[in-house]
Amino acid sequence: MNNSVTLLSLWLITPLSASMASIGPFGGTISSLAVDPSNSDIVYAATIGGGVFKSTDGSVNWTAANAGVTKLDVRSLALAPAHPEIIYASTGRGAFKSTDGGHGQEHRWRRELVSNRTARHF
Repeated sequence: MNNSVTLLSLWLITPLSASMASIGPFGGTISSLAVDPSNSDIVYAATIGGGVFKSTDGSVNWTAANAGVTKLDVRSLALAPAHPEIIYASTGRGAFKSTDGGHGQEHRWRRELVSNRTARHF
């Protein structure tokens, strides 16, 4: 089982002109990124002050995915490797868990007590 999380940069560098352009999301300083291992078009961004953002088109467009997150100071994200729709978000006030890929319509993020047993799955 591969337990690694794929990270990427949100800056697009154009080799010919050596210029950089921000491609979002806009809403806070990005602290962590996670890419769905089964679909690389799905990218999550943790932000300081803006919460969690999700892109389903390879980082072109972003939407906030914060239903139930009570602290928008999100420091890191982790996807469950075998079930990437399960996402853990770490804040300065605890961890939150989404079981529906951060959608939040049917299931809201809920505060999670992370134990050593839970952490071993990552």
